[in-house]
Amino acid sequence: MIIAGKNGKIYLAFLLFINFSANLFSQDLNFKNLSVKNGLSNNKINAILQDKTGFIWFGTDDGLNRFDGYEVKVYRNNPADRFSISENIIWAATFGGGLNKLTFADNSSGKPDFKAYRHNSNAANSISDDRVYTILKDSKNNFWVGTYGGGLSKFDAANETFEIFIPPDDDQLQINNKILSITESTQGIIWIGTSGGGLVKFDPSSDLFKVYSASDGLTSTVVYGILEDNSQNLWLSSDDGIFLLNTSNEKFTQFKIEDGVQSLEFSGGAYFKDSNGFMYFGGINGFNYFHPDSIVISQYAPTIVITRVKVMDVEVKGKPEELRLSYDQNFISIEFSALDFFSPKRNKYSYLLEGFQKSWISTDGSNRTAIYTNLPAGEFTFKVKGTNADGIWNENAASIKIIINPPFYQTWWFVTLIIIALALLIYYLGTIRIKSQLEIERLKLKIASDLHDNIGAGLTEISILSEVAGRNEYDSGSDSVVKKDLQKISDTARQMVDSMSDIVWVVNPQRDSLHDLIIKLKDSYNEFFSSIGISFQVNNVEKSDDIKLPMEYKQNLLLMFKEAINNAIKHSGCKKIILEAFYNNYTIKIILRDDGRGFDLNDVKFGNGIKNMKARANKINGNIMWDSGKEKGTVINFTGKLGKINRVKSLFD
Repeated sequence: MIIAGKNGKIYLAFLLFINFSANLFSQDLNFKNLSVKNGLSNNKINAILQDKTGFIWFGTDDGLNRFDGYEVKVYRNNPADRFSISENIIWAATFGGGLNKLTFADNSSGKPDFKAYRHNSNAANSISDDRVYTILKDSKNNFWVGTYGGGLSKFDAANETFEIFIPPDDDQLQINNKILSITESTQGIIWIGTSGGGLVKFDPSSDLFKVYSASDGLTSTVVYGILEDNSQNLWLSSDDGIFLLNTSNEKFTQFKIEDGVQSLEFSGGAYFKDSNGFMYFGGINGFNYFHPDSIVISQYAPTIVITRVKVMDVEVKGKPEELRLSYDQNFISIEFSALDFFSPKRNKYSYLLEGFQKSWISTDGSNRTAIYTNLPAGEFTFKVKGTNADGIWNENAASIKIIINPPFYQTWWFVTLIIIALALLIYYLGTIRIKSQLEIERLKLKIASDLHDNIGAGLTEISILSEVAGRNEYDSGSDSVVKKDLQKISDTARQMVDSMSDIVWVVNPQRDSLHDLIIKLKDSYNEFFSSIGISFQVNNVEKSDDIKLPMEYKQNLLLMFKEAINNAIKHSGCKKIILEAFYNNYTIKIILRDDGRGFDLNDVKFGNGIKNMKARANKINGNIMWDSGKEKGTVINFTGKLGKINRVKSLFD
């Protein structure tokens, strides 16, 4: 801590007081030491303050010390020893003892009355933490208390209550609760120096916080002291030198050892601005003092240039504006520099590879190379901007375009060729399949025609001739063996005609719908049913025309239901038969009902006909079931799955 006494002496936190007659820079310095040998309670000084009567107060690790210029008087807190109270008050920050209030009986002497404000977890309006590091009384007579761990509090001295200001729930702000310094600016803004959270701006009118960190140019997270100059800019002591914050554009300028700073590390509480505008910052290697007006900030924005480019560790000759590389030349290093040589190491840089990086990368004068490995194929633009030694940015970035060609198998023309080749292959395979299907359909149609025209016609002729021969034999009155053989030939030929008719129908590609199957069954029995007095009814036939059946499916369904109809004719004694077909969600369902005498399923042993029906149903992955009872008729229910392709109308209709 540093203050200027009214007697013209400068007091430093390590208790050297310096006597100046008039001007700090034109006189020899006269150092005198004040320590425990002279009556101080402790050599570690945390704060210095001069009261209205001229006494100098020192806050130490072991109590409060009052110095009148000749001797030291020590005060330690003893709540049992209370004295008279007056309006002369000193507020003392104690590390672990909370906020202390000292009240005196008169202006020149007397013992103070101590009162401590401590943290109480059961009281919401108590101080946030007993580790009080700094106190500020602002222009509106508000007391701002900075604690080491409890953040910022505003103290209402009249009501003796504390209001705690908690930053929003933001990871960036949660680390700012260890407060080392508090300063009020001319505009009424409260500036807070923290340990670990950098610089914090707090606006009491809106209760808004803002944090300044490395991304803003403040490379230190520890701010020991904050002073405002006559231009309303801020000077900060930190653990990385001294920083100047231009509050109008919020830009930081850093001063390091090469600028004359005593050390990069400064001390908490060791900062002061005297009435002449001089600033004092104490650190681990002495202290710095200066007038802000004497610090000239260069406004020169240096030109930024790319000085060297290497590809695969081989330097590229010349100063190319564009690099065009193959996909295996993807190791690139780019060096750059700011043309300001006053203090090159203090120059700062920020670079970005557009198309590859999303945010700018910051660096300083000690590392002026950007390295990229395993870059993918594509087009990129490298940009770099920088500052001079005083942090003045040149936003006109130097740039170089980088194009990395992809391998041939990733080029647009190769991908296009592959797509075209695949399309042609698919078209070719599809054409072959369609041609094969057409050939099969033509063959099936030819076989059906040949069977009908040749074999069918021949069998019909045999059947007719056999019947004619039988009649002639009957007319002659002869009942010979020849007559029986001719009848047998006739019956066999007729059965062969019927079977051949079924085969012709099955292989005919123009009869491949469920509708065709129902009509085939109806036409096969209509004439016969009329002759024996059985009613044959078909339902839902009009809804089945676009349901296509594979040949094997069609054949097994035809033979199954012909067997079922024949059984109904032979065994049920029915007067009515109903055939229904349904289709839903690729599932086919065919139901055959009769009103015959029925049978008990538990008493009947199924013969070869029914076994054949079950076998045919299994062959096409279907299921056939019987439901019957005595005098209740019989219901035969078939259910099977069809592929999605069978739901679409044939291309060859």
